Amino acid sequence: MASDFQAAMNCEHHHAAIRVRDLGKMTSFYGDAVGLPYIRQLGEQGAPRVVWFQSVQLIKSDAPGAATEGTLDHLAISVLNIDAIVQRLEQGGAAMEAPIAHQDFPELGLHLDNVFFRDPEGNRVELVQWVPLKT
Repeated sequence: MASDFQAAMNCEHHHAAIRVRDLGKMTSFYGDAVGLPYIRQLGEQGAPRVVWFQSVQLIKSDAPGAATEGTLDHLAISVLNIDAIVQRLEQGGAAMEAPIAHQDFPELGLHLDNVFFRDPEGNRVELVQWVPLKT
């Protein structure tokens, strides 16, 4: 590999996102049976649409695994220099799905920057940058 550029990595695996039919059953499996630490959820308290555990994100879908899209939603990579990576990707012709998103999570004491794009074979990739929340 000839490139001098290198992503500044947060040296932990972030997560793989999986589309599932039965979110309750899958949440119980990954949370109770596997014992993954719960992080957060999106949606109503009794009926979430998305649940995050350490290393796994579960996304409610009525038809996961369609032949054209599979069950893997995206690969998330935890980095520490998201702006530089996005700039480099865009210079190389990659299109971001949207600008870098910014969100504060006061309950976690963290700020999130994230962005999605497609790799050359069409796989959806998310860059994730968590930093301490500025007070």
